[in-house]
Amino acid sequence: MSPETLEKKGSKIIHWAANNGEYQLLITENAWHTFEIECNKAERVETGGILIGYYYDDKSTAVITDATPPPVDSVSGTSWFQRGISGLKKLLFEHWLTKDQRQYYLGEWHYHPTTLLEPSSVDLNQMFLINQTIEYHCKQPIMILLGERLTGTRQIRVYIFPFGRQPQEFHKLSFNENLKI
Repeated sequence: MSPETLEKKGSKIIHWAANNGEYQLLITENAWHTFEIECNKAERVETGGILIGYYYDDKSTAVITDATPPPVDSVSGTSWFQRGISGLKKLLFEHWLTKDQRQYYLGEWHYHPTTLLEPSSVDLNQMFLINQTIEYHCKQPIMILLGERLTGTRQIRVYIFPFGRQPQEFHKLSFNENLKI
C-alpha cells in the first residue's frame, strides 16, 4: 500500500526517511494515538510497547499500523522501563492472521519523561540484540523514542537498526496537519 492508498483508506500518516531515502517509514494515526494516550498516562515515568506493521515488498519502506500499550507485566520508573511480554504472542499471531495485510513485530517504542531525547546505552543495546536474535524475526528493528511536549509539540526521535550496520536516524518528511506531533 502506498502512502496515498493509506490516506484514501482513512488513515492519516506521518512520512519519515533515513539515510538519504534508503529507508522509509510511515506511521499511521492509529499508532500515533496510542503513543499520545500512553505518554499522557505515564506522566513522569517511562513507558513503552511494541510496534506492529509490515514492510513493502522492496523491504525499504515500513508501515507502522499499531503500537501497543505496555503489557501488564511491564515495570518502570522515572528513568527506566522494562517492557513485559504478557499477551504479545497472541496479539502478534492475531495481526498475522486477521488483517488484510499480514502484520508483524517491527520494533519498540518508549517514552522518556524529558525534552532532551537521547537513546540510552540500554536502548541501543536492546535494539542491537533484537536484530541479532532469531526469535524476533526482525533484521531491521525500529525504535521510536517519545519525550515530553516542548511548546505544544511532542518530542520524537526514530531510528532503524539494519542488521550488520550502524543505526540510522529517520527525519520527518511530511505529516497530516491534523496530527499533533
